[in-house]
Amino acid sequence: MNNLDFKRVVAVYILNNENKVLMLFHKKTNNWLPPGGHVEDGEMIHQAAAREVYEETELDIEFIYHNLKLDKEINQRVEILQYHYLFN
Repeated sequence: MNNLDFKRVVAVYILNNENKVLMLFHKKTNNWLPPGGHVEDGEMIHQAAAREVYEETELDIEFIYHNLKLDKEINQRVEILQYHYLFN
């Protein structure tokens, strides 16, 4: 990796019982995107995911599976670019 300044972000894909994905229209980018945004300093990735979903949709999400050890490792490593959680 080079010395670029990376920002940690989350994107959460929410499916309904018909397997339709919740997308939000962002005027700033003129695109449809899943709920998400920047991970704040000191915030764990799963906390950022839940916060961003609530801020943008007012939906409370519940974790089905969460690997806290891996979450802590991701907070320390910029090489890992993707991480997946299961929500209920």
